[in-house]
Amino acid sequence: MTRTKAIFAVVLVVALLAGPASAQDPPTGSADERIAVLEELVESQETLINQQQTLVDEQEALLNAYRCMFKVDVEVVPGGCPGPVFSEAEEADAVLLCAGWRDEREDTQRRLAVWTAIAFRLESGAMAMDNPILQRAAPNLDEYHARVSGIIPTLNSERFTGLMGAMADDLQAMSDAYARQVPANEMAALIFTGIEQLSELDAAFEEICA
Repeated sequence: MTRTKAIFAVVLVVALLAGPASAQDPPTGSADERIAVLEELVESQETLINQQQTLVDEQEALLNAYRCMFKVDVEVVPGGCPGPVFSEAEEADAVLLCAGWRDEREDTQRRLAVWTAIAFRLESGAMAMDNPILQRAAPNLDEYHARVSGIIPTLNSERFTGLMGAMADDLQAMSDAYARQVPANEMAALIFTGIEQLSELDAAFEEICA
């Protein structure tokens, strides 16, 4: 019997023998039998405590995982949040892409804001396909498509090849739709798809270039 168990057993024996009568009769039999019963009770309580501690640890680990995922209260995560793991191909793409992304991100964000405003106005019917604002912005589609398409053959990772390829496809679809003068709401839908794709690409750049 461990010292802890012995202490628990002695305390419980004293409580059962000297305390007031309870609704349940104390263990009967010899002193050794009563102590054995009490030891079993102590072991059950220790098992329950260990199970509860395991549950608390698992919940804390899950909470820390969410803190790292959403970058909230990361300073309280023991050992800090693990950094992302990149493949060699992705790291090679980072060397190729990050400098240009940092240089052009501010300009890209400005263009993105313009196209977002255009999409909302097209969708609401406040802008037609022959609007001068759209006419001035449209040539940028072909320019950006050419730049994105030119980068794709130099990429190493499936991740960035896929993202850049999807971005090129969206730009081509927008350019073709504008050339065909599709209905304004159809053009708006294509723009919103392109904006979503560009946002995903930007998030990937931010992750690998941080």
